[in-house]
Amino acid sequence: MLTHDERLDVPALRVALELPVGFVGALGARATVARRTTLLLQAGVDPASLARLHSPLGLDLGGSGPNEVAIAALAEIVAARYDASTRPLRVLDGPLHRRAQSANTDEACVIPQEA
Repeated sequence: MLTHDERLDVPALRVALELPVGFVGALGARATVARRTTLLLQAGVDPASLARLHSPLGLDLGGSGPNEVAIAALAEIVAARYDASTRPLRVLDGPLHRRAQSANTDEACVIPQEA
């Protein structure tokens, strides 16, 4: 998530962190992440909940364009879903693809809008 507006990001993330979802992430530069963290704590988000926030979101894949940022974000989401090492397959032993941990592979997170 990223709207470039902390007036939207902070309340939305506060709500998302209260939901029983497996992953909450937000894009942002390190300065933005630090400011957002301060604002979330001031908004009453407890440190344990805040520790669930993946921010800045994404794995270090070396790219910086919008498509590459999206791939890096999705890579972290998938890795977190399967508790993967994120190490290159060439350095790992065993099967290349693990069985899905969940029988329901079509789960999605929907963040409700505040009225």
